Amino acid sequence: MDLTKLEKILSDESGNKFCPICATPFKPRNSRQKTCGSAECKRQYHNEYVRQYKKQQREEFPEFVREQSRLAMRKMRARRKD
Repeated sequence: MDLTKLEKILSDESGNKFCPICATPFKPRNSRQKTCGSAECKRQYHNEYVRQYKKQQREEFPEFVREQSRLAMRKMRARRKD
């Protein structure tokens, strides 16, 4: 049996979810909770989410992302110059 199927069966029966980072079972405080709640798991989940979002943006809107990067570099150089 596949591990994800087993996790789904266990979570349906008990109402618990499994943390995608550390695989610890936890009872979610609300329906949108994705991780077990530890600071390290939340940080890693957020980093991965941002990484995937940025990748998607680069693929869908490459010119816009390039222009935003150019503007950010101009601002940084101007701050360093001062």
